[in-house]
Amino acid sequence: MRWIRRVGVLGVALYLITVAGLALFVEKFQPNAGLPQNPVIVVLSAGQSSDGSMGPYTAERLWTGVDLFQRYGATQFVVTGGNMHEGLPGVAHAMADSARMAGVPRAKIVVEARSQSTLQNAIFTRDLLPEATGTPVVLVTNRFHLPRAWASFRWAGFQKVLVYPSDTASDHWLRLGFGHLFFEVLKTGLNALRASGASLADELGVPRDRYMPLLD
Repeated sequence: MRWIRRVGVLGVALYLITVAGLALFVEKFQPNAGLPQNPVIVVLSAGQSSDGSMGPYTAERLWTGVDLFQRYGATQFVVTGGNMHEGLPGVAHAMADSARMAGVPRAKIVVEARSQSTLQNAIFTRDLLPEATGTPVVLVTNRFHLPRAWASFRWAGFQKVLVYPSDTASDHWLRLGFGHLFFEVLKTGLNALRASGASLADELGVPRDRYMPLLD
C-alpha cells in the first residue's frame, strides 16, 4: 500500500506544479508584438447569454479579435462557438453580427456555430478552412486558456499557431483569481485524454460521428 500512497503524493505534486506553471504563464506571458500581416484570426467563444447574445468574456474576446483585424488585417476572421442554452443558435452568430457592425467585411467572416468544446472549435474550424492548416493562425482567448487552445489547434492539424490574450494578467487575477487555474489544469488533462481517444478511434476507422460526442 505504501507505493500507492507514493504514487498519489507524486500525482498531487505534479498537479500542483502544473497549476503553478499555469499561474506563472498567466502572469508573465507577453503577446507577440509583431503578428504577421493578414493571418487567419480565430476568436473562441466563452459564454452565451440566455437571450442568445454574447456573454461578457465572449464579447471581450471578440473585440480583441476585431482590434487585431484593424491592425493586421486577416484572410479570414473566424468566430467559433455553439449554443450554450437549448433552443438558441450558436453564439458564433452573435459574434459574427457584432464583428460586421464593427467593420469586419462579411466576406471575411467564417462562422462555426456547432462546437461545444475547445477541441471541437479546432476540428470544426479545420473542416471549414482546410487550406488554413499551413498558414499563420492567431487564436484569441483569455490568457489562462491560451495553452489549451494552442494544443487543441495543433492537435487538429494547424501548423503555425500563434496566440493572443483578450485580457491582461491583472484582469485575470481580479476577476478569476488563482483558484480558477485548478479547474483549467483538470480540463487540460481531460482534453489530452479525449484527444488521444479520438485520434485512436480515427486510426481504427471509427466513423467520426461516433466519437465526436466524446469531445463535447
